Amino acid sequence: MAKGQKLLREGILLTEEGKWAKAIPKLEQALEVLLSEENQELIALCRSFLGMAYRPEKRYEDAIKQFNEFLKLVTDMKDSFGVAQAMLDIGLTFSLQKEYATALEYMKKCLKIVQEELKDKDVEARTLANLGDIYLLKGDYEAAFSLYKEGLEIADEIDFIEGSAECSKGLAEVHEHQGNLEQAEKYYQNSLGSFRLLRDNREESNVLLRLGVIYSQIRKLKDGIFYFKQAKKINKRLGDVLGENLCDKNLKVLQEKIKEIKK
Repeated sequence: MAKGQKLLREGILLTEEGKWAKAIPKLEQALEVLLSEENQELIALCRSFLGMAYRPEKRYEDAIKQFNEFLKLVTDMKDSFGVAQAMLDIGLTFSLQKEYATALEYMKKCLKIVQEELKDKDVEARTLANLGDIYLLKGDYEAAFSLYKEGLEIADEIDFIEGSAECSKGLAEVHEHQGNLEQAEKYYQNSLGSFRLLRDNREESNVLLRLGVIYSQIRKLKDGIFYFKQAKKINKRLGDVLGENLCDKNLKVLQEKIKEIKK
């Protein structure tokens, strides 16, 4: 295996494992080598993953630069899937900077390509979920609800578990923000089952935490304690100290409430 390909492979594996700080130097070295070799497909792949590694490190300008270069390459290659992916990544990066208008512009372009050119239902469901996420962050719950609902219908129709998980979680978040806690509980439970099937521990933990909060609010204190304990176990396994501490804080509050009731 050539040096550039080897570095790229190592960088991709580290990125997929969430080890972004370690992935970045590998991918930067890979890009330097690949540029000298003028392998456009591998350069495009490297720029895409480099942008994905920069983003969680909050190097947003660097991420946007890589995604824009990736977009140019896949446009020249007439790779519609690559163009849609680039639009999606750029949109997500702008949303993290709270530049929602620009984020929506790119995400809508992505959705148009997915619906009119790719006609890929899996990707459409995920794109609708991502669009819903941006409207949720903006506080436009009506628009977010509509997008999540449409995405969930598509995902359920084609048995796309990941899309179903993301859209169910989105619908739960909308209901929670609007104070519809029974509906929020229903959709969180649906998403929890899907994330467990996917073995997505991070999202499973997030949903368990939200369920703990909801049960606390509707005075099902023992249920709240159960879900906080489940979330804590996963956070401990993931090495998420902040997540563990948050669960401990909530558990302490509920345990004190139960003691007061028993008095």
